[in-house]
Amino acid sequence: MAKPHSLAYNAPHVIASVSGPARARLVAWFALCFLLRAAVGIWLAVEKPSQFVGGDGTEYLDTARNIVAGRGYAISFPRLWDWECHQPKSEIPASAFPRSEVFRPPLYSIALAAVAVVCGERLWAIAVLNALLSTAAGWFLFDLARRAFSARVAEITLLIYAIYPLGVMLGARIASESLFGLCLGATAWALWRAKEDRPVTFAVVAGVCLGLATLTRSNGVFLWPFAVVWLLIYLRTHRLAMVWFTLFFTLTLLPWGVRNHAVTGKWIFLSASGSYNLWLGNNETAYRMFTARSSSEYDAMGRILLGEVVPQKVREMGPRDLAGVQEFWYGEALKFIRTKPALWLKLVLAKSVEFWRPYVRPVFFPQSYVWLSMLSTLPLFVLGGWGVALLFRHQPAFAWLLIAIGAAGMAGLVLSHVHVRLRVPFVDTFFALSAAYTLCSFRRADHSALSPATSREKSTTQTKQQ
Repeated sequence: MAKPHSLAYNAPHVIASVSGPARARLVAWFALCFLLRAAVGIWLAVEKPSQFVGGDGTEYLDTARNIVAGRGYAISFPRLWDWECHQPKSEIPASAFPRSEVFRPPLYSIALAAVAVVCGERLWAIAVLNALLSTAAGWFLFDLARRAFSARVAEITLLIYAIYPLGVMLGARIASESLFGLCLGATAWALWRAKEDRPVTFAVVAGVCLGLATLTRSNGVFLWPFAVVWLLIYLRTHRLAMVWFTLFFTLTLLPWGVRNHAVTGKWIFLSASGSYNLWLGNNETAYRMFTARSSSEYDAMGRILLGEVVPQKVREMGPRDLAGVQEFWYGEALKFIRTKPALWLKLVLAKSVEFWRPYVRPVFFPQSYVWLSMLSTLPLFVLGGWGVALLFRHQPAFAWLLIAIGAAGMAGLVLSHVHVRLRVPFVDTFFALSAAYTLCSFRRADHSALSPATSREKSTTQTKQQ
């Protein structure tokens, strides 16, 4: 006799279990997800390479080149927060760069290095990689919805995810969100699988996936405490699952920490950017930026922050070792928080509002795209929020899982520097699932398909009647 699951739904293979027109639709939605992102990415890479690469992309490409060249994970030029960036080039010693990189987590650069080894420095190949990563993230989202609810909810989830404009654009540029979204989606999928069956096995998988997510973007670490609480509540009979989850999460980060200790003498398990990002989001100029009444004023204050205040602070800091740099930025941030607590609380509130803003500021995207994003994100937020409320009635464990993921994303960004594009993997992606749940709830015929438990009860009743 098969071991009973905590959920009644025993999902077979994702596409192989579907036959006829339904299978063809699924293949079409996955193909659409990939082709949209690949087409936009390749077009940007060919026609507008500067937009395809962007500021972050320049650093990712440089570190990938250094990996391929055998120089290790290193950066070849100073950044805005580096002392050397504000000195005459003649005064920068030749030995200063390439310098071992500890500011950004390494996983996305390693992925780009692998592409460079196979395809050379071809931007279109990176566009294809990002599209593949985003489509793989869609698979985890689809199977998560199928396991928690039904094939109908899962299919609508996949369609929303495939065509969501902000997700398409993020999956088409050089940015770590494509890989981060994949790792985060795999983490959520594994956490839910731990509730279904084999809790220890899937808790280990979830820990490894969250570790990989954190090695892609360090704010992934904020999901760890929320996930631990969720596991404690919903796996009461398997307390060790939480321990294994934490252990393998830590073990996944350990090689990065050991490497950083070897090159800097400090144990850095996330990234050295934490102190700088904390200050960047907690100072008086940031307050004026996030409390701006218009996007133009917001952009103006952002330019002042990066173009004037940061260079001024770097000159004030002077040349220091890594420990001194982190001490300086942490000290500046804490000084603002301690001396102006009322202003800081208003800033936190303003950043919380910014996190949930249903459109993106025109800093990272073209102005025309801002309007397209607004037209798509606002309905997604309405349907997604409604779906979370419905889930509390029908599937509270899943509702709390979504809230844990969203709270982790919000905590990581509100404590530092909010940029709405960084919210997408935490909120917008999973809102596609809850929005699909809402759409299915509109049809009375779909109600029995919303919950696997409901479907099992209906099947059992029919069997008894027969």
